[in-house]
Amino acid sequence: GSALLSPAVRMHDLTAHAMTDAELTGFALSMLSGLKTANPELVYEDFLRQEGIEILPEVDTGCWDIWQVASSAVDPYRDTAMQEDSDWVEAMDDVDDFEPAGASPFLVHHSVADAIAPVEQARREVDRLCEAGNAVEYHEYDDLEHGSVVVEAAPSFPAWAQARFKGKTATDHCP
Repeated sequence: GSALLSPAVRMHDLTAHAMTDAELTGFALSMLSGLKTANPELVYEDFLRQEGIEILPEVDTGCWDIWQVASSAVDPYRDTAMQEDSDWVEAMDDVDDFEPAGASPFLVHHSVADAIAPVEQARREVDRLCEAGNAVEYHEYDDLEHGSVVVEAAPSFPAWAQARFKGKTATDHCP
């Protein structure tokens, strides 16, 4: 089984969402850096303006500080960054081109207040998991931010995983 604590699962949707909020620029740049690692032929200049390019070294040398540095960016993205036929969008769509399959149980925790990974995206993934025949135990919070979901949910995971190893049937909230 797997546990998804405040899941961020579809790169295209998450990047498009992150680009609408200056406070999520660090998150977007981190995802771009990971995508470029897997696709070295991608060119940062095709996605980012000079301001975004100048922030990139923070991705490699920083941690949480990238959020603070990147959120000061005024206009880091090219207008054509998320154009459907761009190399970046095609690479995101390649990563996102998966459908859940099998009968693995999942434990999912998410919050309506998550500004990084919108709850609608998590609900959509839960629906996909259910449609594929997976057992999904879904917990939704009203007022926790992205990182707070992990803090709240993580303590329950070891017992949940141990029960799966012992062969106990997972709770299933699927319709």
